[in-house]
Amino acid sequence: LRDGLGFAGLTLEARVSGGLLFRCLNCLLGFRHPTLGEAEYIALYDNKQTSQWTSNSIRTDWTLILERIHSTRKRGLRVLDIGCNTGELLALVPDYFKKYGVEVNKAAAEVAAARGITVYHHIEAIPAAAQFDTIILSDVIEHVTDPASFLTYLSGLLSTEGEILITTGDFENHLWRKFGASWWYCSF
Repeated sequence: LRDGLGFAGLTLEARVSGGLLFRCLNCLLGFRHPTLGEAEYIALYDNKQTSQWTSNSIRTDWTLILERIHSTRKRGLRVLDIGCNTGELLALVPDYFKKYGVEVNKAAAEVAAARGITVYHHIEAIPAAAQFDTIILSDVIEHVTDPASFLTYLSGLLSTEGEILITTGDFENHLWRKFGASWWYCSF
């Protein structure tokens, strides 16, 4: 991975060092090495930008997530979106669901809150007794330094029949295979 002077639509004062891109042969998840420290990631993501992750169309993975949520046909279920940004995905979830998000970018969290989403600025702020029927990780798991521990923690937040829905970059994507670490997705 190349060193970067930009992140999430902003030019950085100091370069973010590149590194190597690996693929776990057990779970097939892609990850970079070395990783930055948690404080460094928070500083990069909490950058007052609110439009860097928005889209003019509904993403294919979001369509699948929404279909899964709708398939429950139960009202009042609690949905938590980790890394919810401005709440764009949760805004597509019907209002008879209770919507929660985790977002470190304070400006994006304010937009999500204005959409009626209960937003926590970090995962540790979620009350210990909270239980969710669906937890969404859309383009998040690849940014977590210890995915197994993170998923174990999240499983403790699930209701009895709850589920975690995960989407992430696809190493089998023809663009990823063609461009490798030079593909734009790898710059994050």
